[in-house]
Amino acid sequence: MKWIDFLVKEKGEEAIFLHGFSMGASTVLMTSGEDLPPEVKGIISDSAYTNLEDELAHQLKYLYDLPAFPLVDATSIVTKIRAGYSFKEASAVEQVKKNDLPLLIIHGAEDELVPTEMATEIYKAAGGKKDMWIIPEAGHTEGFLVNETEYGTKVIDFVNEAMMEQEENN
Repeated sequence: MKWIDFLVKEKGEEAIFLHGFSMGASTVLMTSGEDLPPEVKGIISDSAYTNLEDELAHQLKYLYDLPAFPLVDATSIVTKIRAGYSFKEASAVEQVKKNDLPLLIIHGAEDELVPTEMATEIYKAAGGKKDMWIIPEAGHTEGFLVNETEYGTKVIDFVNEAMMEQEENN
């Protein structure tokens, strides 16, 4: 939110699209449910996880073959005490339910670090105009590398369409 405020107030930006990859994608999705200024026109999420608790549990199993309990639960309690929120509260799914901006969800079909099913869950929960592109043969955040031309076209078309709709509504 502070970066958005900086861009609007200090740089005079009139059209901002939030675009993130992996943790950054989940961050922009979590931001999508906040009270955003009218300069924010849309959200682009590439390889986002649904919520921190589910992602950490998945990574413990995938990377280390460890169960989520008790490590994730204990760490979440410590985070709640020290930072004021639990891992479950860091939820892209809950925030996109409040989103009314155009949303483009991108995810690799072969993503093992953040399961592709998480993209589907986020898409189903999202409010507002939304689109989802699952890229065949792409792993985690590899969509651009696997299909640079189509990736660029999808993002540019999304931005242009969101801007045209914004102009029509004003």
